[in-house]
Amino acid sequence: MTEGITLITPTGSRPESLERSWKYVSRFKVDVPVQCIVVDDTYEGTSMKSRIRINEIQCDLLFPSHKWKPGMNTLALNLLAAIPLVEHNCVLFIEDDDWYSPDYVIVMYEALQSGEIVGEIPSRYYHIPSRRYRSMENKFHASLCQTGIRSTILPQLKTICEASAKFIDVRLWHVLTTNNYFKHLLKTQNCVGMKGLPGRPGIGIGHSPDKDWQSDPDVTVLKSWIGEDIELYAANLAASGRYSQLLVAR
Repeated sequence: MTEGITLITPTGSRPESLERSWKYVSRFKVDVPVQCIVVDDTYEGTSMKSRIRINEIQCDLLFPSHKWKPGMNTLALNLLAAIPLVEHNCVLFIEDDDWYSPDYVIVMYEALQSGEIVGEIPSRYYHIPSRRYRSMENKFHASLCQTGIRSTILPQLKTICEASAKFIDVRLWHVLTTNNYFKHLLKTQNCVGMKGLPGRPGIGIGHSPDKDWQSDPDVTVLKSWIGEDIELYAANLAASGRYSQLLVAR
């Protein structure tokens, strides 16, 4: 592996979110090579790979032979498809429907210089259709969308993905923590898990908010979390009504 960063994005049937994700990827600023691997498991056709560029970032688009069907959880399969393509020694998992600040990658990359697995805690989730949010209480592991590993950890990730399609992030952190791998848990705020966006629904708890979630009718909390990037979700927020009035008022 060469010095640099590989970003892995498993996706499928989320064109709007993927396009927004590429905006975030294109603004990551680091002084090392960056590779982006996007695995789309809903492409209708044979297995294939193509390469494009997003600004200065090389992006490999992989359309694997396995295809998602309703009721399936293909995350593990998508990760297994991406692993052989990894070129760099630091690997981050960029989920297509989540928000990332411009500083996310550099902060994670710097932490990986002295850690084998790094993560940002706590997880913060925001459900766009209902304008509700929740900060989780995860103290000992990070969500996959907020996790980075050294490429030396890829064999352990491969084993976990081959054994199970669910809770890959929890299993990975558990295995590495139990075996005393060096880790960093960062209390930064460079990522928000965005839920309820158009496209194939997710399977995590954030996609079905319950009574433990807090209401944010005027999107004040979301604005405090992601700043001016809230404009990138204007159409989604307007669909629920009140946000369009807020835009007019200001």
